[in-house]
Amino acid sequence: MKTRVLCAGLLAAVLTAGAGCGPVEPSSAEYPARSIRLVVPFSVGGGTDTFARIIKAAIEQHDLLPQSVVIVNLDGAGATIGSRRVKDAVPDGYTVLILHEAIITAKYSGIVSYGPEAFEAVAATGEIGMVIAVDQAAEFSDLRSLMSAAAAQPEQILYAANLGAPSHFAGLQLEQQHSGARFRYTQFGGGADRFAAIKGGHVAVSAFSLAEYVRFRREGLKALAYFGPQRHPDISDIPTAVEQGYDLVRSNVMIWWVPQGTPSDRTQVLAAALQRAMQTEFVRDKLDELKYDPTFLTGADLKQRIDELERNVAQVVPRRPVGLPDTAGVIVVAVVVCLVLIGLQFKIGTRAPRRPESEVMPGSPGLTAANVRVLLVLAETIGYVCCLTQGGMGFRLATFGFVVLAGLTLLGTRKDRVLKVVAQSIVLSLGLHALFTRVFEVELP
Repeated sequence: MKTRVLCAGLLAAVLTAGAGCGPVEPSSAEYPARSIRLVVPFSVGGGTDTFARIIKAAIEQHDLLPQSVVIVNLDGAGATIGSRRVKDAVPDGYTVLILHEAIITAKYSGIVSYGPEAFEAVAATGEIGMVIAVDQAAEFSDLRSLMSAAAAQPEQILYAANLGAPSHFAGLQLEQQHSGARFRYTQFGGGADRFAAIKGGHVAVSAFSLAEYVRFRREGLKALAYFGPQRHPDISDIPTAVEQGYDLVRSNVMIWWVPQGTPSDRTQVLAAALQRAMQTEFVRDKLDELKYDPTFLTGADLKQRIDELERNVAQVVPRRPVGLPDTAGVIVVAVVVCLVLIGLQFKIGTRAPRRPESEVMPGSPGLTAANVRVLLVLAETIGYVCCLTQGGMGFRLATFGFVVLAGLTLLGTRKDRVLKVVAQSIVLSLGLHALFTRVFEVELP
């Protein structure tokens, strides 16, 4: 009975820790008291990454914040790996996301179930148009010739996209305005990756921000249309999509986000630093060089712009993707099976005399009890990794559960061992979390 009470108390402690207990923070007046992690959900070298590094440089050059800004590139899955990491982070102002319309398109494409409502919008800093482009040597001379080919050869023209992101939705909107046109979309991540795919001959076309196009055009990227309301003065030779008969006007607004529940005084500190950065000559020169409009929005104006973006995206209906396995369901089933097998092991162990580890299990020629335990631990390890990558459980709670399951599987379920397993699980889960986050400064779910 005492063992059960102690286990329950320890379990309650680790659940509390896994639910959000983090390092003790100083008062908001001292914010930020340590470095701020800025998550860029794209690879290094893309438009968003370049923009983030410009703002970071201005903040540090002009001492706009008392602590440094550390950029963490977490690309993949239509920017949702990075956005999910920030959404699930402790809402203390030390984990920030920079992301444009992709935070909305990912929701409406079905990649994730959340959108802007899962975050606090800090500020919008800069807006840039988009182009659709091909390799310099491609046969397409304008947007009309590309879309006619996509209609004549449905799903034969490969389109590099960050699936669920604005580059993907730009193609979908073009399809909706040209009868029969259908691209075949392939996942290639950020702008630098999509440009490499075009130059490598892996795909024929993609959409890019104007900053990305400016950077890559000297290396052989050819724009077929600009998605602005009128021609951009710096690429006046590129006609708009509207001029070519396609009612498509798109731009990317760089928005800074923090987890829902972040104290408003901390978001105000961030917003003030961003506003001052936008006013520096360094940032204005860089944004002019990259063809960004120096937009700055906060408060009601920012909310209105986000609502407008969401209404526009909601009008685009993406094609249903190829069905994927229910990973979450598989994890649940695997965990239940493991628990049932451990329970059976406990039940059998209390009724039958212990057998040598090498004894072959009845009805299973060649399969020993030790082998079964190894297979169970392997299944538990796979479930543990899946829990972390799917983002449904924090590192501390997932690690605690994994160590408990693995410990009971390997050591057995004798009552005198349960308390030791639980105690060691708590030490490992909390200790490893502190080691990774405080010593090595690794961002954990």
